[in-house]
Amino acid sequence: MTSAGIPADPSLIDHCGVGIEDGYRAALRLLGRTPRPTALLVINDWLAIGTLRAVGECGLRVPEDISIASFDDTEMAAYLNPSLTSVRSNGYELGRQAASLVLERIQQPDRPIRRVQIEAELVVRDSTGPASGF
Repeated sequence: MTSAGIPADPSLIDHCGVGIEDGYRAALRLLGRTPRPTALLVINDWLAIGTLRAVGECGLRVPEDISIASFDDTEMAAYLNPSLTSVRSNGYELGRQAASLVLERIQQPDRPIRRVQIEAELVVRDSTGPASGF
């Protein structure tokens, strides 16, 4: 958001667990805000399942009233209704790089911190679209 010139509002971040029920409860809290968010970005596909339920219970439609996007791109993301927009990362490469960094740290405890970036892909599906009224 910062790079887009949009100030981040910490009150729009709901810290919760990583399970379906956690997503459901967090989404209900966020959907009760005024003004209501036009999109929810959740940290994993399990949270997104709970989020989808909360949105439906609030009488809202995805993506017509609110967009939902997630991370993981698990197999189920394509089979949810609506199918879930999700960020796909290379889990194998992530694990390989993490193991390499740990081994480097064990061998050279005083070495400078090294930052590694792993490519990710946004898989756009049916859960995202233009915000209502825009």
